[in-house]
Amino acid sequence: MTSLSGSFRSFPPVAPDPDTCENMMTDAAYGTLRMTAGATTTEIEWNSGCLDDDYKTFLSVLREANELVSGWGSAKPADRSEDFLVR
Repeated sequence: MTSLSGSFRSFPPVAPDPDTCENMMTDAAYGTLRMTAGATTTEIEWNSGCLDDDYKTFLSVLREANELVSGWGSAKPADRSEDFLVR
């Protein structure tokens, strides 16, 4: 089993800036990744519409981590669920 920290070992020290993308596809998924180590939180914006080669390499690390976490969630169903009644 791959570890989540292992997935991020190939993460670049500085994430590429999606605003400088030369080959951009509009209306693709985007978001912000927040990574916390101790008291420091780093926010990294990403945009899957950037098709530049260096950016696709960066996104492949995010996809690998997402597939790993999704697999963990699929392998073990929730132990409990809660329903809230709003009045």
